[in-house]
Amino acid sequence: MVDKQTVIGALQIIVTNLSQQADGHDIQAKVFESKGYSKLAKVYADHAAEERGFTMKMVERVLDIGGFLTNGAKIETPILDDPVECLKYDLATSVQGLAELDRVLPLVHDDVTTYEILKDYYMDEEQDMYWTETQLALINEIGLQNWLVAQLRSSNSTGALRGASPYTNNIKIGGRGPGVSGRTRNPPIPSGPGRSPAR
Repeated sequence: MVDKQTVIGALQIIVTNLSQQADGHDIQAKVFESKGYSKLAKVYADHAAEERGFTMKMVERVLDIGGFLTNGAKIETPILDDPVECLKYDLATSVQGLAELDRVLPLVHDDVTTYEILKDYYMDEEQDMYWTETQLALINEIGLQNWLVAQLRSSNSTGALRGASPYTNNIKIGGRGPGVSGRTRNPPIPSGPGRSPAR
């Protein structure tokens, strides 16, 4: 049986980092909105809302098992004016965060409720990472200015960008359809008696 303090400690670290990440994405959304990149701003605002939702699920889980959380000290993180630099920073953050979840998930696999919360968060973060990779690939393929036009308020952008979704841009890259279909990998699922976590 998993040690309760192990679960609480793991969730405390994630809650601290994820709450700051949500704040950063909210601020970043306002920066993009001020520049007229309303579609990009919405994506970042949606990121923040999802992160706050997962943060609260983790907080509730700690309280459910009789633990207590602190509003932990946070390391300063940048707010970036350049959308491309922001995407690159977010990509690196996602890669680092998924690596940490790869480490944590096996530690909590006997606590099914915590495991399922973290698995769902893992899959959400992975999709965010793939979205970011897709945007950087789009920038390389269609050019920065065309990509920026797709992020503007107007829905009447010309050419292949017309009607593009703010989240996927609805443009094929290397034969793939919108987004990153077919690239999802499941989080690590430790073996153990009686465990058949849903995929």
